[in-house]
Amino acid sequence: MDSWYNRWEPIYLEGIDNMRLFGIGNGPYMSFSRGLSNPRPDLIAGIHYQIVPSVRGLPAAQINLRFRRDISGSLTNPDMTLAVLLDRSGSMQETFNEGHVHNVALAIHNYAVVAGSGYDLIFYDDRISDAGHMRTNYDVQNAVSANPPRGGTYVSAAIRHVIKKYKQRAGLYLIVITDGEFADKNEVLALVTNELVPQVKPETPYAFRIHFVGAGEGVDEAFLKQIEAAASGQGVPLVTSHHHAHLSHSHTSILDEMDKAFIGVGVNLQAGAINGGDEHAITGVVDTITRRSWTGSSGAVGFLPRNSTLAFEYSPTHPAVLPVTYQFQDTGGATHQFIASVPMPKQQAPAAGAQPMKGGSIFSKLHLPWGHHSPEEDAARAAEQQRRDALAQLAVQIHEAELKRQAADMRSLAQGGIPQQAIERLKEIGESDADEVIFTSNLSPEETALLRREGYQSRGIVTGSAVYHVGQAYASTQGDCEVQVLSEAYNEACRLAVGRMREELRHIGGHGVVGVRLSMVRHEWAEKTVEVQVMGTAVEGPGAPPKDPWMCDLSGQEWWALHRAGYEPAALVWGHCTWFLLTTQQDEWNERSYQNVEIVHWSAGLSTARHHAMRHLLEQAKAFHATGVCGVRIDRKLDEVHLSGPGEDPAYEREHHNLVISIIGTAIRIRPNAPLAVKPTINILSLRDGRISPVALVAQDATVE
Repeated sequence: MDSWYNRWEPIYLEGIDNMRLFGIGNGPYMSFSRGLSNPRPDLIAGIHYQIVPSVRGLPAAQINLRFRRDISGSLTNPDMTLAVLLDRSGSMQETFNEGHVHNVALAIHNYAVVAGSGYDLIFYDDRISDAGHMRTNYDVQNAVSANPPRGGTYVSAAIRHVIKKYKQRAGLYLIVITDGEFADKNEVLALVTNELVPQVKPETPYAFRIHFVGAGEGVDEAFLKQIEAAASGQGVPLVTSHHHAHLSHSHTSILDEMDKAFIGVGVNLQAGAINGGDEHAITGVVDTITRRSWTGSSGAVGFLPRNSTLAFEYSPTHPAVLPVTYQFQDTGGATHQFIASVPMPKQQAPAAGAQPMKGGSIFSKLHLPWGHHSPEEDAARAAEQQRRDALAQLAVQIHEAELKRQAADMRSLAQGGIPQQAIERLKEIGESDADEVIFTSNLSPEETALLRREGYQSRGIVTGSAVYHVGQAYASTQGDCEVQVLSEAYNEACRLAVGRMREELRHIGGHGVVGVRLSMVRHEWAEKTVEVQVMGTAVEGPGAPPKDPWMCDLSGQEWWALHRAGYEPAALVWGHCTWFLLTTQQDEWNERSYQNVEIVHWSAGLSTARHHAMRHLLEQAKAFHATGVCGVRIDRKLDEVHLSGPGEDPAYEREHHNLVISIIGTAIRIRPNAPLAVKPTINILSLRDGRISPVALVAQDATVE
């Protein structure tokens, strides 16, 4: 898939407000990180900051901390277990003989032992040999000597062995030492991308990490890079590859990678504005490594890795220096706390807010012969100057109030809410009687009249929208796979848009929404964004509004039919899946064939994508205790994409496709007061005006004119 094109990155320069390099555009963002004053030299080796947009699109101060390796008290991630898988196939003979395998295994062991943990060592070729837990250097040396190279290379079985062995553990950190010459490359790629990668979620950020270490000179770097790229679809470095294990600097790179997830310095980390800090300056915290996020002035991060990167979203009314507090506990239970002081971009004051010179200009102070005024004129000038000062002060107050309102709106939107002005407008509608407010509706006149017949009145149109940034998307050159970053973007954008429509419904005081229409757009001028808009008509029924108002995409007639049958809408549910379809050499041959032939992997991809989207829809329906989903619509869209990556690959020259499956429907459940039997209806065809139109009437009330 094409890499997103590079755009000019804004650079914040000291003394130049809101400027980019070469003066192109505006913005507070920085292209390069800068060093900060080290608040704890005894703990921290380096601290840098950078003003960047967060994963939620908000301006944030991103802080990178690198803790010292020579301090005592380092620990391992309590949610992860370390295992090393060592390739002992015949192609590794030279690497074994030269001692490179032993050296890299020993370097990993010594680093883990300092943090109080060894690792399990598993050898693999066409069979698996589990050497057990390595506690000393002697154990490592004996295990390597007892498992000389032999046979072929089948790493997928070894990975499955480790997963089964530690299935009761919270997470796994796997280091695979290999030359990359796998006989089961397709199985490895499918295992990593389809089974392991989906385990990493915001609620389980450390479920899985895998690190391929290339050993020897003949490393298949292209394949290791391909696995790394294919597994990075969630935007997290789940899979990393380093090559040439015989080089000492590669050992350092391996340890640096372990510092991001496995080796740490503390637990129970709280970061942000705590202990009486400026709670209004920080509006959210994002862990850029695990993609977790917290709304509010601080975040309960938990495990503090030795290399930590957190982004702190800030308010437009931020101070000149943003104090960020870190508080954590070490292995002995002692609490450590320090504050990182981040210089913030300067705020531009409004032109009207400039404080004028008190008492008029300097020329008014000069009593020149031709400038002399009478006492009445001086009094008028003083009154005019006082009025201007008052207006200037009022402009400053209005500007500050607007900044605070914008900051409150940003916090509300970050939590999935709606702006304050929209809340006030909706509450005004909700507090008025239905007959006193002119409503708007996307329902037809017949639908509006039918709802009123059942005691429901239209209160107005409610909407929700979300413009969602799509992260870097990756795909495989070896086979079809789900583009999870796109699937998540569609589902999350829908969740935000529908959630905001639900907020509008609550403020307007309605019982539910009828006739919901959902639209998704990918703009050519912003190809990294997904825009979702939902719109429907809020209706008010008899009695008090329910705690959880319902929403449905049914028409007024459809809702009425279900209502008469004893059903009620539970929620609007949806599911999206983006599936990457790789164009292979066989596909090109099929295009030139004169015979009818099924493109099997296209059929399988369509079925799999539909299954994934339907699973997401049904999970939502179960959460609302629904008995079924009706009015289901399935839409399909096909996008042309191209691949790019390291090295040369015939797949880079072909045209591939992203298959987007979208499913939406209304989850329904039986009402507590549902009738035991449903009254039958009769369709009467009215021919009075020359048109044939079906009219549904209750049987006992049916009359024919």
